[in-house]
Amino acid sequence: MVLGPTARMLLPYLNFTIATSALVFQTTVLYPWHHELDTAFQTLKADQLKVLKEFHEIKLERIKELERRLSVLGTPTEASGVEDSQVRSFRCSQGKAQWGS
Repeated sequence: MVLGPTARMLLPYLNFTIATSALVFQTTVLYPWHHELDTAFQTLKADQLKVLKEFHEIKLERIKELERRLSVLGTPTEASGVEDSQVRSFRCSQGKAQWGS
């Protein structure tokens, strides 16, 4: 595509105008928006950490409650009068049957 002499003369000015308007847009719109997004991201991150901490505390409370219930029930070997060695041998024989060893 061949440009005429008038277009060749105006092309650098058009290029300068487009580049200048792009720079003005970046500095006046995008840069402040970047700081706003960064602040919102930091807030979101803090909220997420708070939620994860609360979830972790709930899990720990649930585990403690389950441990408390298990301690109240006692171990099955104490209640049934079965010795510990008998339980181990029973578990081993079940493991062999399950895995085909």
